[in-house]
Amino acid sequence: MRSGWTLGAVARAIGMHYRSVQRWAAWYRAGGLAAVRAHRMGGRGREPFLSPAAAAEVAAEVETGRFGTAAEIRAWIEAAYGATYTPAGAYSLLKRLRCAPKVPRPLHAKADIERQDAWKKGGSSERSLRPA
Repeated sequence: MRSGWTLGAVARAIGMHYRSVQRWAAWYRAGGLAAVRAHRMGGRGREPFLSPAAAAEVAAEVETGRFGTAAEIRAWIEAAYGATYTPAGAYSLLKRLRCAPKVPRPLHAKADIERQDAWKKGGSSERSLRPA
């Protein structure tokens, strides 16, 4: 920028967003390099609703297969720990804990299980008409 580059040119050259470069330039103008170094982006984020020990207990409880839906998990967490999660927050928690509710796939009412098992074992008498 001392060479005459615009903020947009600097942003493109270093691969950053224009607004970030603009913010850095304002910090530099206000207090020099020390002011830029004093600002640290990111931060810690929000305090978690559950302690690490409680989160481990939730993961262990989900692992047992007791729950069928995330709504059941949310209700259990609220009853056990008093923490209220939104549906999106519950899914985010489950993702962070690397677990998900385990439920069986639905089965059609007219499905013939014996015929499906026979087909899986190569017992199908019908030839496929699809080209190879």
